[in-house]
Amino acid sequence: MNNQNKKTIKETTVKLRILFGGEAVSLFFDDGTIDTSLGDAFTKEFQTEAEAKAYIQGMEDAVGWDEYAIMETAKQIKAFDHATKEK
Repeated sequence: MNNQNKKTIKETTVKLRILFGGEAVSLFFDDGTIDTSLGDAFTKEFQTEAEAKAYIQGMEDAVGWDEYAIMETAKQIKAFDHATKEK
């Protein structure tokens, strides 16, 4: 990749700054304070706005859920499809 292409990718990178943890997030929404001792904070980079929006949507879908599982094997997928057929 030449320098011109690297520059183009860097210029189009979308960054999300994300704060995790109930106490840290509550404090942020109360008065704008960012206290990473109450939670965790990190920056996530994406190549496009669409990728960033998809990540945000996933975060919003996960609100209230502490654990998750992704069905990987054919057996797991079949069991999942059967269990969720009525929904």
